[in-house]
Amino acid sequence: MNSKKKYNPYEWWTAVGERSVAGNQDNAKFDVNNKGFSLYDIPDIEAIPKFFKYIKKDTKVLDIGSGIGSYVINLINRGITAHGCDISDSLLTICRQNSKIYNINSSGIFFIWDGHNLPFTDNSYDLVTTNTVLQHVINENQIKDIFCDVSRVLNNNGYFCISELVSPKEFMPSVHVKQRTVDNYLSIGKKYGFKAIEIIHYPKLYGSIFYLYTILLNKPKEVEPKTNNESGSDYIYIQNNNNNFLRLSSQLTFFITNNFLDPIVRLLKLEKYFHSHVDIVFILSK
Repeated sequence: MNSKKKYNPYEWWTAVGERSVAGNQDNAKFDVNNKGFSLYDIPDIEAIPKFFKYIKKDTKVLDIGSGIGSYVINLINRGITAHGCDISDSLLTICRQNSKIYNINSSGIFFIWDGHNLPFTDNSYDLVTTNTVLQHVINENQIKDIFCDVSRVLNNNGYFCISELVSPKEFMPSVHVKQRTVDNYLSIGKKYGFKAIEIIHYPKLYGSIFYLYTILLNKPKEVEPKTNNESGSDYIYIQNNNNNFLRLSSQLTFFITNNFLDPIVRLLKLEKYFHSHVDIVFILSK
């Protein structure tokens, strides 16, 4: 009999948030004293530049599964109206703490979510985003509820931007996620009035390793996404122990991955070692 406890997203992320609030989070993955950004924001740094071209000054944004709030805080600092929701109240506590660091009043910005029904009125957002959240939704009826309710809260011609892991033939068994295929997501979206207007591959597993290696090499105190122009060209700023900043362009990682690593991996037929998951950004239009 398998005694391994079944993965429960609510219990898992609530426990993660509680450990962080208590100051016991291993490896300081969440660090509310470092301007609200952490190693858990690496997927955001990779995916967010893809979202920004759909955001204008008057765009109203909802982020589902807002985690520690870095994406929403980033948008608010740009003058964008943005809200976030999450299933974990302990993570929302961190959102509020991080908001204070940036002198943002978090009242009316971050909301608890039951995982099914979004606590917002119909047609109230121009853009809904979710980053590596749907993989944690194991129940297929729940994933349908989410797509249905996103369609409800989106304005006509609004966008649903999704960043996810998708599963090819090879599977990463150590990850507590529900990996779906590209067709799975597109099929669900179609049922609720969405059509795909853009599907973007971005750095795979070794792309994230590149980020992690660079960060660990520089012994960071903080990792903070910054943008130096309106087009959303993001850079990572890493502060090491000598208070020097190392600037890495996200585009550099894309260039290295697409022009060097991918061709080598294909040539040597090593896909199963490096492509155990593929990171995809879906841009769906209502």
